[in-house]
Amino acid sequence: MTKSAKNLIKSISVLAVIALVCVAILSFANVFLKKEVSLDRATVKFLNEKFATTTGQTATGTDSDTAFEEDYFVMLTDSELSNATGYTYKSFKSNSSNYVVAIYYAQKGVNEGTYYIESTSVGYQNPISVVVAFTVEDNSFSIQNIAVKEQREDFGDRKTQVLNKETFQVYVNLLISDPDMKLSDGDIIASTGATTKKSVAGLNRAVTRAIDTMNKIYTKSEALKTEISKRGGQNE
Repeated sequence: MTKSAKNLIKSISVLAVIALVCVAILSFANVFLKKEVSLDRATVKFLNEKFATTTGQTATGTDSDTAFEEDYFVMLTDSELSNATGYTYKSFKSNSSNYVVAIYYAQKGVNEGTYYIESTSVGYQNPISVVVAFTVEDNSFSIQNIAVKEQREDFGDRKTQVLNKETFQVYVNLLISDPDMKLSDGDIIASTGATTKKSVAGLNRAVTRAIDTMNKIYTKSEALKTEISKRGGQNE
């Protein structure tokens, strides 16, 4: 074997070892450094204030500190979902960037009985996380409202960004009024004038993931309430 061939084999071996080390590090990060989802005070504040009623009243009818301390909201666990619906959070995952983060439920207050599904997808280059509020009644469900929980799409103050306040509200109104609760990316762009296509697609994927999830669980609403009633306070 020539010297150059030996060097080539050695280089390939070194690269293979480096690749294995990188994979191991990423696996460690995914397992041990993954952000834990919880119903913390900040999330309760978001739900309570972002989903205020049309008259300006908070979603619970009380202040956010009280809503947190007295467990007005709960976050459904995997076991509760499984026992009541046969699904788990993994069931609502399309891929590693499009999935349901959490399902919250208002167990008391003005919006008692409302489900809030937090889901995420990638837009232009960053994740877009949304929360969609659903009302369940007469064996059907409807969208109450939608709020963006987190997004880092960097388009400044351009009016053509779907995540700008005015443009986003046009999108929300269109989706709420649509009987099928489905809009294509093209429909959104045509109706809002948004030109940030990847942001539109990311937002639409996140919201659609929440709608598809609600479509799977809404018929089990009473069973979910029963599961929730079996436990005490959740927030700490």
